[in-house]
Amino acid sequence: MLLTVLGAAFLASIADLSGLFLFWKKGWAKKYSNLLVSFAAGALLAAAFLELLPEAIKNGGSLSTVLLGIIFFYLIERVIFLYHCHDGKCTIHTFSWVMLIGNTLHDFVDGVIIALAFIVDPGFGMVTALAVIAHEFPAGIGEFGVLIHGGFGEMRALFYTVLTILATPLWALTAWLLASQIEPVTGTLLALAAGGFIYIAAVDLIPETHQEFDRRRSIMQGVLLILGILVIDVVGKLLGR
Repeated sequence: MLLTVLGAAFLASIADLSGLFLFWKKGWAKKYSNLLVSFAAGALLAAAFLELLPEAIKNGGSLSTVLLGIIFFYLIERVIFLYHCHDGKCTIHTFSWVMLIGNTLHDFVDGVIIALAFIVDPGFGMVTALAVIAHEFPAGIGEFGVLIHGGFGEMRALFYTVLTILATPLWALTAWLLASQIEPVTGTLLALAAGGFIYIAAVDLIPETHQEFDRRRSIMQGVLLILGILVIDVVGKLLGR
């Protein structure tokens, strides 16, 4: 089971490198990133409401903890951007460094979530890992692009990106090894994770889709958001969730 956990965490890390490959094909990143964001938003919402939340409540979590998770992720993002912008002006180079810090923290949370989900149930772990991977793929596109535009060369951006994504498998392993200490608070942590998924989808991803004004692509975004929900739902049912 440990190999499965580490495998899922590494897949999430590889998905975070998507920006590298699509940035070399600059037209691909610009053309398809919003569509991928729509799919990821649907997958995260479905994972939060159909998988994480029921398991959290079953293991002693509460709706108030979900709300706390949303507030926690909001405060993290506010702190990051507070030190990024001054007098209404934001320097891209500064944002690049701040984004790396925030991305490392996010990858740490992803690793713990994946491990906890597998501890609760292997099928639950697979569904949760799929949602994390679906989110990391479009996120990686934007992250790598920000580093390049912030003055990083391609190799330097790749180096720092690889350093940050190592947090996912590292903390997945840590959470697995400390399972006996973590298990009593699994419900609480899953509820916090559900809040985080809801926040990321509703605050960071879905607003990005509103930047698209082409009618055909807007329809595709709506379809892909629903598809993201259906994929998580179907995978969950196939795994006996």
